[in-house]
Amino acid sequence: MDALISGKLAYIFAVSVLDAAFLSWIAVRWYRRRVHALMRQASDAAPLAPPPGSPDTTAGTTAADATADATADGTLRAATGQGAPEAAPRSLRAAVHTLVPAAGRPAPDGSPGHHARRRVLAAYVAGALIQAVFFAVIILSDEGMLRIPATYASMIWREAWPLVPALILVLVYDRRAAARAWAAYLGGGIAAVAMVTLVVQSMRGAPDTAIVTNPFWASVSLLYSAWVPLLLAAFVTWRRVRAVIPLVLTTTLVFGFAAVAFREVVVAAFDVPALRSTLLDMAVLSNVNVVYYALFLLASLPVGLLVWSGLGRLATAYEAKWFSDTQLTVDCLWLVVIAERTATLSVSLGAPALAVGAAGFVLYRGTVWLTLRLWPAAVPPAPSRLLLLRVFGHDARTETLFDRVAQRWRFLGPVQLIGGTDLAGRTLDPGDMLSFLGGRLDERYVSKVEAAAHRVSALDFAPDPDGRYRVNDVYCRDHTWQTAIGLLIDASDAVLMDVRSLSPSNLGCVFELEQLLLRQPPDRIVLIVDHTTDLELLRGVLEDAWATAVRAGRAREGDIGLARVERHAPAELDLVVRQLRGEGGTPTVVPLSGLPAVFAG
Repeated sequence: MDALISGKLAYIFAVSVLDAAFLSWIAVRWYRRRVHALMRQASDAAPLAPPPGSPDTTAGTTAADATADATADGTLRAATGQGAPEAAPRSLRAAVHTLVPAAGRPAPDGSPGHHARRRVLAAYVAGALIQAVFFAVIILSDEGMLRIPATYASMIWREAWPLVPALILVLVYDRRAAARAWAAYLGGGIAAVAMVTLVVQSMRGAPDTAIVTNPFWASVSLLYSAWVPLLLAAFVTWRRVRAVIPLVLTTTLVFGFAAVAFREVVVAAFDVPALRSTLLDMAVLSNVNVVYYALFLLASLPVGLLVWSGLGRLATAYEAKWFSDTQLTVDCLWLVVIAERTATLSVSLGAPALAVGAAGFVLYRGTVWLTLRLWPAAVPPAPSRLLLLRVFGHDARTETLFDRVAQRWRFLGPVQLIGGTDLAGRTLDPGDMLSFLGGRLDERYVSKVEAAAHRVSALDFAPDPDGRYRVNDVYCRDHTWQTAIGLLIDASDAVLMDVRSLSPSNLGCVFELEQLLLRQPPDRIVLIVDHTTDLELLRGVLEDAWATAVRAGRAREGDIGLARVERHAPAELDLVVRQLRGEGGTPTVVPLSGLPAVFAG
């Protein structure tokens, strides 16, 4: 049987990954359709009155009403840690930031985001090296080449390559940064092998062509051994399914091993006379396939219960902050790579290769965990909470903005948003998926006014073990989202609103802009525009909202920020992040009436 182990393991792992990717894609699409249906359902509560201070309630208010609203707003802001409103300027102005040569610089050294990135970088580098050394020792010990330094260095380099896609996920690299990371790994590995070879030759006093051939053959070995797991890893890290694929891959792997184990049990059963007779009698009554698959379905019931229980424990561990969503995805990536290595080792080691693979994964994961434990996170006294608002109906654009800006912000503080179908696949977590599969997804929706206050008060502002904060998505009904928006604005420190494609039909965005100027200082708000933005409409909405805020006594000092993002270029999005952090440099300050001229062309 050992001669077939390698093929069986390779089959199980490959089919499980491909099945998981396909099933995850179906699950995400199904989930998004369910989210859309639940959002469109009418609430069982009566239609809500606009929040205090909104245009519908401030128009025509008396001085006493405005004072009462301002007092209530001040109490809410005190509860959420925000200061009292400051004196308002005479008119609202726009602070327009443009690209400068410094665009794209990382966060300054010493900032919480920079510290968190260095910490997670060190953890995954350590985990990659430990597991690479472990597999290098296992592989080379059977070949009698353990004492050859160049071979040892080449093998460690070959086994540590999953570090690159892991860092791309963890550090939220864009395409250019990802290409630089791959180039640095390949170039650094070639240089390291050449350096080790040169040192050994210098010590022996016998230089030869090995300084060229060793790096060449090490590169060939890396490419040959990495292309299959890298291809499988591409399915695991696919943006559209990465949020759910760890759960699905766990399921397909368990059922894959169960199917192979069941087949072995059936084959072994024919060696027992009583069982053989029973199976043959059953086959006579129907046919072989019916008996086989009927028994398999019966055997799958306890396996399914085991999987469901395991997924529930995984979701519980996630809610308890044992790991972040990104850590779960990276662990899934590493599991795929180590699974392929296990199948390869089983050719020479047989069944013990499973234990070797498990040990390698434990070493990697344990090292990451230990490094994060020993290197304490620099948690700021008050994490910066970012609220993300957008024009609905532009899924691809919104997903890109979320991936490039909101995900990076998670090293600085939590990201908050009103959940929708456009980002359902990005914000999906294990608890959401299990609620969906269990038919309880509607329980996560805000259906009443009282539920909105409770939901926002329970937002998660604590960091995960890797120093990353979570995304707080609040799903609402048609008649509850306005209340939730007001509460989310009050519970945020910065607001990013994508008003590209803004048109008169986007009444929800108009309401959000009005609430922003009623509840936040303008200099905490950044609006993203492009050539599709109706700047005249935007100017009119902002002027009306500002007038409403002034009448209500809630307008504050500051200039509202604007940034132009046309192609999602790294420099454009880096500028947005810096602008949100107050590091965008000296802006061009113009009256709202000057916006069309500033953005002309």
